[in-house]
Amino acid sequence: MKKQTSFRAKLQHNIFKSIILLILIAIVAFAGSLFIYSYSLNQRKADLFSESLSSLFTKTYHDYAKYLYSANNTLDYQAVLDGTKKEQDIVYNFYQMTSEFEIKADLILLNSDRQPVLSTMPADAFNKHFMSFLGIVIDKTLPEEIVSAVYSRGETYSRFLMCYPIMENTEISGYLFILMDGADWNYAITREQVDGVITDRFGNIIACSQKSFIQNYNRFKLDSSLTHYTNNGREYIVNHRYLKAYDITIFTFSGLENQLEQLWIGILIILLLGITLFLIAKRFANQIAKSNTVAINQLISEIDKIKSDVHHHVKLEGEDEFILIAENINSMVDEINALHVKNSELADIRRQSEIKQLEAQFNPHFLYNTLDTIRYSILMDQRIASDLIIQMTALLRYSINNDLDQVYFSEDLKYTYMFLKIQKYRFNDRFEYEINVDDSCGEVVVPKLLLQPILENSIKYGFAHAKKLLITIHGSVDEDGMLLVVEDNGAGMSPAEVQALNQRLRSDKNETTHYGLFNIARRLYLSYGEKSTLVVESEVGKYTRVSLRIQIRGDDHNV
Repeated sequence: MKKQTSFRAKLQHNIFKSIILLILIAIVAFAGSLFIYSYSLNQRKADLFSESLSSLFTKTYHDYAKYLYSANNTLDYQAVLDGTKKEQDIVYNFYQMTSEFEIKADLILLNSDRQPVLSTMPADAFNKHFMSFLGIVIDKTLPEEIVSAVYSRGETYSRFLMCYPIMENTEISGYLFILMDGADWNYAITREQVDGVITDRFGNIIACSQKSFIQNYNRFKLDSSLTHYTNNGREYIVNHRYLKAYDITIFTFSGLENQLEQLWIGILIILLLGITLFLIAKRFANQIAKSNTVAINQLISEIDKIKSDVHHHVKLEGEDEFILIAENINSMVDEINALHVKNSELADIRRQSEIKQLEAQFNPHFLYNTLDTIRYSILMDQRIASDLIIQMTALLRYSINNDLDQVYFSEDLKYTYMFLKIQKYRFNDRFEYEINVDDSCGEVVVPKLLLQPILENSIKYGFAHAKKLLITIHGSVDEDGMLLVVEDNGAGMSPAEVQALNQRLRSDKNETTHYGLFNIARRLYLSYGEKSTLVVESEVGKYTRVSLRIQIRGDDHNV
């Protein structure tokens, strides 16, 4: 042990007395300057982000207000209310007009009896609570004036809406609503390294970068005189910006811990510079070189070998600290090689998964069957056809959106509903589905389109020998993680087939024709660890059950 620490002891003895005072002075001076600079920089960043959000809100509000005030649009919506113009033309023009907007929106038209006449939202959205809220907004409307409000009922996102009365002569004949997409607002407010909240005059949250800022009943209140705010034990610098024209407030929060991180980085730089000065100092150079030239040269030679052979291990002789360095380098080489293999496999799985998803999305049979269903729905029920088109468009847009590889399960489940509803329209009474997922599952982060390959398999093979197919989805969270179970009453498989399939799903190479199941199993293993598994159970002529176990880590609640 004495020989192993000799190099470290001699180095500390030579440099401590002569240089420690200089380092302390440099650290204090540098840390103070860095703290002041960091504080000013974070404050400036918060100001710029607040200004950016203000500009975005102003532009978005004016764009939609211009659409509502348009005389031509008013005539078009009056024609829809009179039954002289088709809803599809209005919806198409609306989507065409808003396609370039950063914040998308839905459209609702109510008649004078406050009943829906036209909507881009799903029919099940018009529940009693939602209609009651629209009625409250309508009660506040005045001719030729826009009324704004915030709607939220515990969903993932709030919605900022604008209401404008449709006038026929001097009477109100209907009400036009614009409901801005809360997801788009949340994306706009989270794309910078600054937290933010947008509220109306009552403190109702329009958008929020973190759920921890949300107070009771989807509200956020903060005294405008405060410059600092504590949330979940974190300290923030607060910036208030009130937009009087729209009666909203934009709060931006810059974390003080970022300044501490920068401060420690600065201190580390000073220490590293100090150590470098020690090593290059003339009075130490000869002494260090004499005692360590052989070990250093040997270490450099071994490192050069690593450049040409990434699996090479450093081999040194001796009992000083260079042996410890060599052991650490060898451990690091092993970890880097293992990580490289793991990342390569994950990248390949993701690439194959994306290719298979794109093939499935644009598969001619899938599109033909769905479009054929839409064609018949147009003849039978145009509202169903419109709903089908909207859901298929949303599902395709979500599946090819590469901005996020992982999402909250609650978000992914919405599009699972869309996929199942499209299949329900297609197969009618031959197809049923049930979904029973605990609310706790919604906060778990999962790969996008997690269940779709399993559902596609169930439909593809389930109808092979069954006239009527039932698919059930169960989800729960326990101390071991999240458990998802997808079961169908289709053709099923023999015990030998099930055993062979499960064995192949646990392999690191795909030797099955079930690309979707293998990719899910492999991605769960590589992304979440060995405790995350995919298991298939089945019985011929009775059922097939696929169980996914996802191990929840500490960082699995952040997308």
